[in-house]
Amino acid sequence: MNENLHEPAGYAQLIGRLSLAVPRPRHRSFIRLDSGARRVETDGFLADESFPASYRPKAKDDDFDQLVFALKYDGVDLCVLAQVFQRLDRAALAARIAAQPTSKYGRRLFFFFELLTGERLPIADLTAATYCSALEPDECFVSRSIPVSRYRVLDNLLGGRGFCPTVRRTASLENWRRRDLPGRAAAISATVDPALLARAVWYLYTKETKSSFAIEREDPGDRMQRFAEQLATVARLQIDDESGLVALQRDIVQEPYREERFRRPGDLEVYVSGPGRSRPIVHHVGARSVATPELMRAWSSMREVEGTGGEVIEAACRSFAFVFIHPFGDGNGRIHRLLLHNRLARRAYFPRDLVVPVSAVLHRSEAHYDQILEDFSRRVMPHVRYSIDEEGKLTIHEAPDDAYRYPDLTPQCEATFEWLDRALEEDLVDELGYLRVYDEIRTGIREVVEMPDRREQLFIKLCMNNHGRLSNAKRQSFAELDDATVERLEAVVIAALAGSATPA
Repeated sequence: MNENLHEPAGYAQLIGRLSLAVPRPRHRSFIRLDSGARRVETDGFLADESFPASYRPKAKDDDFDQLVFALKYDGVDLCVLAQVFQRLDRAALAARIAAQPTSKYGRRLFFFFELLTGERLPIADLTAATYCSALEPDECFVSRSIPVSRYRVLDNLLGGRGFCPTVRRTASLENWRRRDLPGRAAAISATVDPALLARAVWYLYTKETKSSFAIEREDPGDRMQRFAEQLATVARLQIDDESGLVALQRDIVQEPYREERFRRPGDLEVYVSGPGRSRPIVHHVGARSVATPELMRAWSSMREVEGTGGEVIEAACRSFAFVFIHPFGDGNGRIHRLLLHNRLARRAYFPRDLVVPVSAVLHRSEAHYDQILEDFSRRVMPHVRYSIDEEGKLTIHEAPDDAYRYPDLTPQCEATFEWLDRALEEDLVDELGYLRVYDEIRTGIREVVEMPDRREQLFIKLCMNNHGRLSNAKRQSFAELDDATVERLEAVVIAALAGSATPA
């Protein structure tokens, strides 16, 4: 859309007129001069919508009218609202709210203003109007409603003043909610012998561990077993606060980089970068160290998301907000992915002890994972002013703290549903299929010859990796078997593979 040919409205108008340094809203509105229909242009996770002239707010430069327009058509963007409220004429806002005490938009602005600023407007508690929701439940995912009598508003936000993500109800998320991933996981689990499922699950713990370290391009070394054990008991991990997260960080990073606490004011700032010719190319800067303690305290108090699929929404919000804040110098990525499993397990989203290998999906689709991570960074980084010295120490001169406090994590939630679905349908199903074929082969082999377990396992592996046959190069490794026996064993493997969808 050519913005020069349209008049900005709502958030777009307020951001421009007040010169706000905030991430670009997910939805921007513009007024056209004609009387045609509303039109929407999308670019990835962003949308620009143009409205005919009849939608123009009553007064172009009136903050209250533009805010009401924003709530109606742009939705709730807490980051923008927090910055707008810092510049508003308090007396004018209070007068407009008091003049329309039953207006749901006025009452919501009243609620949001006092929540986000911590200030109290000179308005008596409202008594006449019926309660309205802070977030429209058909537009956003919400928590359990708490009546707040002062504003006659139902507080159904996902957090509070210090940290509160928002997630919009997109068509994609509604489709994923209807897919019933927990039902699919239960159905898959119910079709297999419990012992077989247990073997598959333990393999998936290992696969998830390897993949999580591989994403960071690290060799887990002796940390791999501990990480896999943490996955196996992930529902019991208490990692909602600083003490639990610090203990986890110390368990999964190497000794020199273990930390005693979250970053504090004066600590080194953290960033994610790639190699550059003279200095690093910065992709993401974590929250300022001076803001991190307060952010993480508020993060730990995020509220439970209600409704079908609320478990995934909550897990995605907690885990992605954590990695965007980056409270540690090292280990944030692995903890971010473990947090996802922890919240899903704590809310019993999947059958007990089933951990689907999300990291394996991410490792296969790193470009998509990077896109979802960069969705936040691309919107925030233009407003972060920093410098880096020759030793790579980064100094933040200016940063939009509210972007970390009030992120819109809709794309991250959409992606998380997709990754969970792929982990179920590709990794769990494939591993169960592999184990079924493996057991069939093992039973058939034992009817031909009794081999030591280690030799039997090697034979099966080599044949399954070579379309059912032992390659000439590996034939000498089984010199104790005559050609006729090898041919009979190969026939067992080929027959089992032919009756399965498992790739050879």
